[in-house]
Amino acid sequence: MLIVFTTAIPKHRCLVNGCDQSGVNNGFEAPYINFTIPIDEKTNQFSKCQQYEGHQSSLSINCSIDQFNQQMVVECDHSETVFDHKYFESTLVTEFNLVCDNSWMIQLVQSAFFSGVLLGAILSGIIADKFGRRAMYFFIPELLLISLISSTFVPNMFVYGVLAVLKGICVSGVYQPAFVIGIELLGGRWRFWLGNVHSIIFAFGSFIICLIAQYYRNWRPLEYSLTIPAIIMIIFPYLFPESIRWQVSNGRSECAVKQLRGAYETNGVKIDEELFQQILNHENEKNLRKRIQTQQKPTANVWDLFRHSTLRIWTLSLLYIWFTNSLVYYGLSFLSSQFDDDVYYSLKMMCIVELPGIVLTTYAVEKMSRKRVLMSVMLIGGIACTISSLLPETYGGLKLALAIFGKMNISGSFSLIFVYTVEIFPTVLRISGLGLCSVFARIGGMVAPYVLQLEMFGPKFPFLAIGITSLIAGVVSVVLPETKDKKLPDTIEEVSLLIAPTKNNNNNNKTADYSSTSVTRTNEMLLTGRTSNSDSP
Repeated sequence: MLIVFTTAIPKHRCLVNGCDQSGVNNGFEAPYINFTIPIDEKTNQFSKCQQYEGHQSSLSINCSIDQFNQQMVVECDHSETVFDHKYFESTLVTEFNLVCDNSWMIQLVQSAFFSGVLLGAILSGIIADKFGRRAMYFFIPELLLISLISSTFVPNMFVYGVLAVLKGICVSGVYQPAFVIGIELLGGRWRFWLGNVHSIIFAFGSFIICLIAQYYRNWRPLEYSLTIPAIIMIIFPYLFPESIRWQVSNGRSECAVKQLRGAYETNGVKIDEELFQQILNHENEKNLRKRIQTQQKPTANVWDLFRHSTLRIWTLSLLYIWFTNSLVYYGLSFLSSQFDDDVYYSLKMMCIVELPGIVLTTYAVEKMSRKRVLMSVMLIGGIACTISSLLPETYGGLKLALAIFGKMNISGSFSLIFVYTVEIFPTVLRISGLGLCSVFARIGGMVAPYVLQLEMFGPKFPFLAIGITSLIAGVVSVVLPETKDKKLPDTIEEVSLLIAPTKNNNNNNKTADYSSTSVTRTNEMLLTGRTSNSDSP
């Protein structure tokens, strides 16, 4: 969300020689723009990058209508631009004049950040699996702190772009391990709720950034303000213990038992000595590992997702839906300034509606099938965005309301798609499938800034593209299986069970539940020692 404000593009126009003064803060809505700046036929507003040709011989004398040829439109001298500072005191755009011919730099920097998030997701997964879930917190917060402070001293956009990649890596580096630790701490029935809670916290954090940005209207203090969370995170590895599941699966059973004893005592639960004994029994661990690996066919790899016709169709559908979720979610954030001059109001409303979107989706999933809910929110959100794009500019309030409604639906889809994906992929390919979906979600985030470029064909096209993309995702979701109340498939062969009627799987569901015995709980620890690196918006 930070990058939406630091790269915000205020209203702007050409600096008119002979009327505006170079090097000073000229008024954006000066009286002479009526005869110096033409009207853009596509937007029906004053042109941002063109002006009427002036008679150079007399421009230095006065600024009057007879000094401009209103039959001749020319491109601005882009060395200097006049910006409207009503809502933004300073952004990267105003400081480095990133408009008109230089506007491509903004989309490049925004995509650079999301490419960093993608790279960070990969690196954090590798490091967290090898060195522990807390490992990233021993250096990533410091790196994030350095990158945030360094960003305020950049001499050009190239350096800022490099730092944007670094910040993206750090964002994934601190987010991913925290989410994984939460997944590994909670039992199966609570993991669905964790996905919803973390989505709500994400929306709340975005709302807080909106409030901070509204107070600090200069991009530099805004960057500085986010150093506070980075400083707080420095102490995280000294406050929180390592994941018990990771310790068990990496031969650190004694540490795991010590940590478990403390957890049992803190929660007033009777200590399960049988469980502790089995954790400490290395031979039993090895036998359990061997048996589990034999049953799970460890030779399966990500390409198996595309070798089997049914699984291939589901995988391709999920990849497109994850891509669309990210594209629409971030695309609406970047385009929020198009709905209302006050971008702070638009973005705050879009953050607020995420909460009812998540809550309503969670309630709907309890009453309806996952497939029907996903299809509904994607189609309804797509219809809302499409209608918003087709309304004339005079219906600004209605356009904003429809866009906000679309954001509410896509937020609900984001909270559902993670759990739905986990339930579709078989155990032997679940990590690979989730990782691949995560990659496509990040690609959607990287593409989102370029949706703004469609505005060159008319103001309706960016929103129209978002709406149509969401509608297609709703249609594509028709091919997905229903997973509610069905046993999770363990092998590729068991994927066909998802197509069977729900009541035929009742007996299978009972066998899928974890028993209360300590042996089964030990198996669960061994099975989940390596956790997926997938993430959300």
